[in-house]
Amino acid sequence: MEENARVRRVNAQEIQFKPINNGLGFHPFSEGLPYTPAQKTFPKPPPRFVLPVVTKKPPQPITQPIQTQKVDLKIYPFGFFYLIKRVFAYILDSTINILISTMVISYILLRHGFDLNVLTTTPTILILFLFFIALLNWTFITVQEVALGTSLGKHFFGLKLAGKPGQIFLRAFFFNLSFWFCGLGLLWAIFKKDKKCWHDVATMLQPLEK
Repeated sequence: MEENARVRRVNAQEIQFKPINNGLGFHPFSEGLPYTPAQKTFPKPPPRFVLPVVTKKPPQPITQPIQTQKVDLKIYPFGFFYLIKRVFAYILDSTINILISTMVISYILLRHGFDLNVLTTTPTILILFLFFIALLNWTFITVQEVALGTSLGKHFFGLKLAGKPGQIFLRAFFFNLSFWFCGLGLLWAIFKKDKKCWHDVATMLQPLEK
């Protein structure tokens, strides 16, 4: 019994209670509360200025509409003389292109031992030959017009296409419809005041005098 009492006295001396406000920096009853606050409130920091996030939009493709060729009939009084110049310009272009193409192709065929008499005896080969010559003629004229805005025949008669290369190429493409549709697209210009063919109307572009 005495031993147990002596142990209790030693333990009581070792146990030391500290006030609950030790290390908190304030008195627990300073706010008039019968208990120690769970945490002390601190002033809120001022709001920080945050730059808005700017989302970049992908660049939009710039499409340029086809410019309409506005022609003043008072400045360009289109008449039959203008139409005749266009016809002879095409005839001059076609004559030069067909002669050169025929000579070059014939030379190549002869060098490879091809008998040119087959063209007169076989209609199918003749049709293919003529179609290929016509295609070369169209290609030569189109390349000149797209690159230079005019062809050899048009330049000789003082005519020029005032348009963009893509617009000129479309005009040359639609020329096939005007020509191969029984030529109605070309004859159309005779009855029009501005002397426009089908391919001129479709692309809003026609040769003008320099």
